[in-house]
Amino acid sequence: MPDQSSPERHSVIRKVRTPTDLDTIIHGYRLCARTEGKSHNTISLNVTALRLFQEFLRAVQIPTDVDYIGVPEIRQFILYLQQVKAWRRHPSIPRPTESWSATTRPSSGK
Repeated sequence: MPDQSSPERHSVIRKVRTPTDLDTIIHGYRLCARTEGKSHNTISLNVTALRLFQEFLRAVQIPTDVDYIGVPEIRQFILYLQQVKAWRRHPSIPRPTESWSATTRPSSGK
């Protein structure tokens, strides 16, 4: 029988999902959104956004448990999205030749 701290013991342990893990949150969101009558497209869009965020967290080795996610992690994700080529043509991001509208212009900090 392997020792409790041996690598063999840990290799068979499966990840236990907590109530605050993103997988659990996403599943709960789907169920709640369906019972509230949200459209399939709305649910799909939101789940896709959450999955993208989840993939980002895993890539930068941040736990996907919401107890470990705060404002700095969300800001890091937004910065990542702004720098990804696929998002550079998104309608909400001005092209180099365009300017911000009065309502979307970044604050000057005044």
